[in-house]
Amino acid sequence: MGVIIKESARSTIISYSGVVIAFVSAVLIMPKLFSPEEIGLVRVVLAISGTFAGIFSLGISQLVFRTFNRYSEENRNGYFSLVLIISVFGCLLSAPFFLYFDHGLFSFDGSISSLIDTVFFSTLLYVLIAARILHISFEAILRMTKSITFIAFMQNFFLKGIPIIFLGLYFFDLINFDGFLVLYILLFILAPLILILYLRRREGLRFGRLSTYSLKEKQDLLSLGGFGMLNTMAASLLLYVDTLMVNEYLREMSVGVYVTMYLFGSVVGVPNRSLKLISGVFIVEAIKSDDFEKVKLINQKSSQSLLVISGVIFALIWGNINSITGYLDPVYSLGASVVFFIGLAQLFDVYAGMSSEILSASKYYWIHTPITLLTIGVAIATNIYLIPQYGIIGAAIATSISFGFLHLSRLLSVALLFKTTPFNQKVLIGTIIASAVITGTMYLPSLGNIYIQVVYKSTLIVTTYGLLMYAFKISTDVNSLVDKYIFNRFKKG
Repeated sequence: MGVIIKESARSTIISYSGVVIAFVSAVLIMPKLFSPEEIGLVRVVLAISGTFAGIFSLGISQLVFRTFNRYSEENRNGYFSLVLIISVFGCLLSAPFFLYFDHGLFSFDGSISSLIDTVFFSTLLYVLIAARILHISFEAILRMTKSITFIAFMQNFFLKGIPIIFLGLYFFDLINFDGFLVLYILLFILAPLILILYLRRREGLRFGRLSTYSLKEKQDLLSLGGFGMLNTMAASLLLYVDTLMVNEYLREMSVGVYVTMYLFGSVVGVPNRSLKLISGVFIVEAIKSDDFEKVKLINQKSSQSLLVISGVIFALIWGNINSITGYLDPVYSLGASVVFFIGLAQLFDVYAGMSSEILSASKYYWIHTPITLLTIGVAIATNIYLIPQYGIIGAAIATSISFGFLHLSRLLSVALLFKTTPFNQKVLIGTIIASAVITGTMYLPSLGNIYIQVVYKSTLIVTTYGLLMYAFKISTDVNSLVDKYIFNRFKKG
């Protein structure tokens, strides 16, 4: 578990550096330079391309996750070729669907950008979809080689940091909004090429002749790929359904407000994503060797560590919500509650522990598909019902309900099949502490200056929350890190 915490700590540091960069870009700069409609257009382009890429990646990430470790290093050239062939086939398969939906799904407001309804923009969107398919494929390989730090670098510095340069060009009138949009899309197109070059250098990636597969191996690959494809399709729809439906009902301006406030709530899930990237690999190895005690240990310790870290982040964000809305333009204050419900949705994932990774690595991987499909139904139904009544707050509530259903279903499946849950007495005590501190933040007195207010509230929240979690030893791994990097240094000093 120490290796997992150490590697995830590195990627979490990079991830939160990326969060700071994304915060500066998406919250401090973009709302001041672009209108909510323009921000909404950028996010809808990413949502649509992400949905298409998830569907037409044909479950390759799940396939790699399940089969990568079956091949020795000398046999992986043919395996890399198989991944590439599946990815290219997915790109080609997406073309007719893209052309069919081009004038329906991609119905943007033409007053936002002169690029809309041009052949150039349609071509750029399709290339973006193909690039994101390749990105999914080769990022899956990087994950299995435990290159988590590089993945975090690409996600948080490359894709979030470089756009600040584009914003600078816009600020100095060197490009207009159309130019920014094109550069932003080209950045995502470049990303998979960098992944391939990195794999070539670090792992000696070569695209050799395809390996010869027996009939049983082919059937196994088709089965894994089929369930992986259904699961990835559903997961992609689940990831972007709220943005797409907000755009459908309320259009780009509301999308701009929604995704800006969504960013704050999603910060709660950053340590979760970082820890699961590396923990998932160890789960695969443990299940392969039938070491279910190790699986149980990782499941429980991951949840405890994440409760400590994600809980304090939620408390910090919600405790400072008035300062956040005070900085932004008044139109964004309508989305304050979005932050709460999206943050809550991220915490549901914390309580599910490693349920998703355990199912994916086991012979019960297929259970993901019906669970995710049912969740899509819940998401669409709740969005249809809540968005017309409550606007973007309704979309956030629908997301929270959907995520709660998804993670509870996975948690119960693992509990029934493997007789393990992440819950124990420490998780219960940690939940009581987190709930008390988060509730307490609502009653902290406000000061006139929003910047002074952030400092005083954040200091009080971190001190109270941190001392309580440390004193009750909610996570021995987090306590060890605190002892090593804080208390021991003070002792030496």
